[in-house]
Amino acid sequence: MFRPPLSTSPWLGSIWTTDDASSALAFADAVRTWLSSAGDAAGVVLTTRMGLASGDVVAGVVGTEPVAFNVWGNPRRRAGSLATIAGPGEILIDPTVARHTGDSWAVTPVVGLVDLNGAELEGWRVVGRKAEIDASWVPSTDG
Repeated sequence: MFRPPLSTSPWLGSIWTTDDASSALAFADAVRTWLSSAGDAAGVVLTTRMGLASGDVVAGVVGTEPVAFNVWGNPRRRAGSLATIAGPGEILIDPTVARHTGDSWAVTPVVGLVDLNGAELEGWRVVGRKAEIDASWVPSTDG
């Protein structure tokens, strides 16, 4: 499991690493793959729509009966908006996650995204692991 990535902290400074973004994307990709396989085995179509965002949030327990855990903050809203906008099987990420994907993941910007409130939203589509894309690419022999 990966630790929740933080872009900055007033106490620790910048603690985001490329490994955090890569780990979060690997986890999301694994969940997407597992659900698809589980659906195939059951004879049903199971797809996901995922959004990943990074930044400072507040998390905690609300209430006493029943007890509920929740997360508040702009990154949570961005991730929710990205997941809502994403197509079936798609992972969309915010600018901070996109900047920290390093050389592990291929991402492409998505233009014209609008969140549920009508506000412009920056996002990138996760194409896949660069190693898998590079391995499947075959140069054209058409001359």
